[in-house]
Amino acid sequence: MRPLIIGLGINGWNVARALLRGGVAPVVVDDSPESIFWKSRRLHLAPAVMLHGDSLLQALEAASRSYGPLLLISALEETVAFLSANRHRIPGAVRLAFPAPETVELLLDKKLFYQSACRLGLPITPMHFFRPGAWDLPDGGLRFPCILKTRRKKYVEGMKKAYLLRSVAECQAVLAELQRLKGIRPEELLLQEWVPGGDGDVFFCMHYFGPDGTLRASFTGRKIRQWPPLVGGTSCAEPADEPQLEELSERFFRSVGMRGLCSMEFKRNEADGSFYMIEPTACRADYQEGVAVANGCNLPLLMYRIECGLPAESGRKGRRRAIWVHVGDDYQSALAQARGRLPFWRYLLSLPRPREYAIFCHQDWRPFAELIRRKIRNRLARWSGRISAFGRPSRPPGTPGRIS
Repeated sequence: MRPLIIGLGINGWNVARALLRGGVAPVVVDDSPESIFWKSRRLHLAPAVMLHGDSLLQALEAASRSYGPLLLISALEETVAFLSANRHRIPGAVRLAFPAPETVELLLDKKLFYQSACRLGLPITPMHFFRPGAWDLPDGGLRFPCILKTRRKKYVEGMKKAYLLRSVAECQAVLAELQRLKGIRPEELLLQEWVPGGDGDVFFCMHYFGPDGTLRASFTGRKIRQWPPLVGGTSCAEPADEPQLEELSERFFRSVGMRGLCSMEFKRNEADGSFYMIEPTACRADYQEGVAVANGCNLPLLMYRIECGLPAESGRKGRRRAIWVHVGDDYQSALAQARGRLPFWRYLLSLPRPREYAIFCHQDWRPFAELIRRKIRNRLARWSGRISAFGRPSRPPGTPGRIS
């Protein structure tokens, strides 16, 4: 049985690298042939028209015919929802390491997750939900600042991943903007009360639960920076020693009958050091999976070997304390914090060692080489345009342009 990854963005690439590190070349279903990661010669690429609906099912059927039995590892949350709801339509040769459908639904819907965490008495800041069709602020003691985000992962053109709102007026202004967008309804949004702290106060605990529901591996990490700051995705992360987070996270996932890969995000209150659950990730590899792999906890490879009945090493992290960094995003984050006064070379020197990168990979350097080639090409094109504009003679004021 081969591993099958759905989606070859940064997330999918980091999963592929984790498997390559163990000598396993995965099959990858993806719909972006222009991606730099398609330059890899170590992966088995299976093109798809789209990564949802019948197009995805057709791609899975074609991949199973070409490569035989497959163990699916999704890198996209929206794919998880579709596959869970359509288990009966997935080719028999494709295996899902998912919990029960109702568990998947609970983990993908932040309202259901919040209700479950509250029932268990776990530390979580209040969430407030909008009534169907009503753009008015929710009732019930809403306190600012808050984070505005979607109940389920949703991509709408013109909408940010999340909004940090510090007042009622600021919230109402953002809601007025969102009302003008197509594809978003108020009942799909929520407000979660903000936990004071910066990017470095965001922690995460990643797990793999085996076929029998037994916890087989865990890794706890801490974000160093995010892009955009405060409300973005991980741009730099490191391992963290916080056993209480593993305990809280494991307690929650066990209570819902978790199976497969999952993760819980936490925020530490900078005022008193207390931790609060923010949101889970389920049935897919997490974006910052690379920091666990860099520190000896290769969750995707461990999952693949256990699911295939192969000998597997411990999923505990080793003694190495390496950081994981997505240089492009992380430089933007560091630059914003330095208010635009941080040369790139100085930023690179500031990064601690040892470190591993989101794109560069010793096992397969071609995607990184393609990234550099495109950056050079784009830079040369900009320089050429400036030179052309500089050498072009200007017309005297009032001279009509030439009509051809």
